[in-house]
Amino acid sequence: MNIKGIVSFIAATTAVLAAPSAVAREGGFMGVHAGWLDAATDINMIVAGDSEARVESVAVDGGAGGAFVGYGWEGMHGFLALEANLGLNAGTSKLSAGNLEGRLESGPTYGLGALMGLNLNGGMATYLRVGWQVGKYELKIRDADPVDGFSASDEKTHDGLRVGVGTLIPLTERTDVRLEWGKTFHSREDYFRDDADRVTIKPRESHFMVGVSTRF
Repeated sequence: MNIKGIVSFIAATTAVLAAPSAVAREGGFMGVHAGWLDAATDINMIVAGDSEARVESVAVDGGAGGAFVGYGWEGMHGFLALEANLGLNAGTSKLSAGNLEGRLESGPTYGLGALMGLNLNGGMATYLRVGWQVGKYELKIRDADPVDGFSASDEKTHDGLRVGVGTLIPLTERTDVRLEWGKTFHSREDYFRDDADRVTIKPRESHFMVGVSTRF
């Protein structure tokens, strides 16, 4: 789904579900969300220190979901909230080069963020997210050569800046539907590194999530 489609979907859903009453988003909240992950991943393979192969924007796509908890403070025209999240990304991508086959998988993720919201008519709100996200990736490789074949795997933790934009749509006095699009710029990490060889991976994650948040 492209950005234009996401914006159109948020606008249409907002028009249908908007409630007429004002909502105060002060205090604690928690919820769950699910959606789709699209990670454009750069991969560098360096062999014996003098041979390098670069692959740009390998797509690691799949479902994503998790839970979040936080606390918000209401202002005159909006709110500020601090939030922690924990989830699972299930994106995968298959790689191949000659006899060599590979599989890159995303996994558990967690992070902290600040939500800066602006109250709209009908109890709705829109917000910007800025935070820091951590995610695990696993690279599995297999050489199908009948004589010198092998298989191995390596797992690394990436972290980086996460930004996003979202909409809160009230269902009840204390419950919101949350629609959010965001992007995470992860760090570059080396897999299978030794003195001569390594595979360097740098993911850039985009996600679209739909969730339900309840205040307490």
